Amino acid sequence: MVEQDKPKTITEMGLTHKESAQFQKLAAIEEDVFEERIQAVLEEDSNKPTASKIINPKNRVELNTGDEEWYTPQKYIESARMVLGGIDLDPASNDCAQGKVRADYYYTVKDDGLGKDWSGSVWLNPPYTSGVINKFIDKAILHYLDGDITQAIILTNNSADTTWFQKAAFASAAMCFTAGRISFYKDSGDTGSPTQGQTFFYFGPDVDGFFREFSQYGFVVQRVSML
Repeated sequence: MVEQDKPKTITEMGLTHKESAQFQKLAAIEEDVFEERIQAVLEEDSNKPTASKIINPKNRVELNTGDEEWYTPQKYIESARMVLGGIDLDPASNDCAQGKVRADYYYTVKDDGLGKDWSGSVWLNPPYTSGVINKFIDKAILHYLDGDITQAIILTNNSADTTWFQKAAFASAAMCFTAGRISFYKDSGDTGSPTQGQTFFYFGPDVDGFFREFSQYGFVVQRVSML
């Protein structure tokens, strides 16, 4: 019987314990999340991405990795209200944001909007955290296709290479690609500058109304063939 080779130790592979730990952390990152972090680090710093930057992003707002309490400036919400004719539901919100959104119903992180039913005219600025935003997009599309949501406007970063963005683009009636980046803000008044532009997705029958209102913010496109 041929004796199987024993696995090499970390030392035999020429690695330090720190390097080994970093490789394990990198391997645990989901593929979509890994690619987004690399792209975000490159946009922030043209130097070669390092393992530490990918594992522990420096700016959570810019790299979409966890700081979700950023709010949309009032003018965009008012434009959404104009197109939707009112906002029935904001499923990813909090008490502070509702001072401007003024939805009939809203869900906070404690309410777990992903576990609730969505219906009517929806405004959604979902958490941009990788691995979370895709769940909000999937749920919005599902409720729209089922007829629960009559209209919706969803604001995300312009991440056209991701699976969730492609799903939203395919299911939406029209999109607005912003000219420049939206400066989101906190209740403290601080603003954040994303590393990329944003996209508004419109779901509903009033594409003309969406074009009239949102063309002031950027380039608006309509799907030639809709679901």
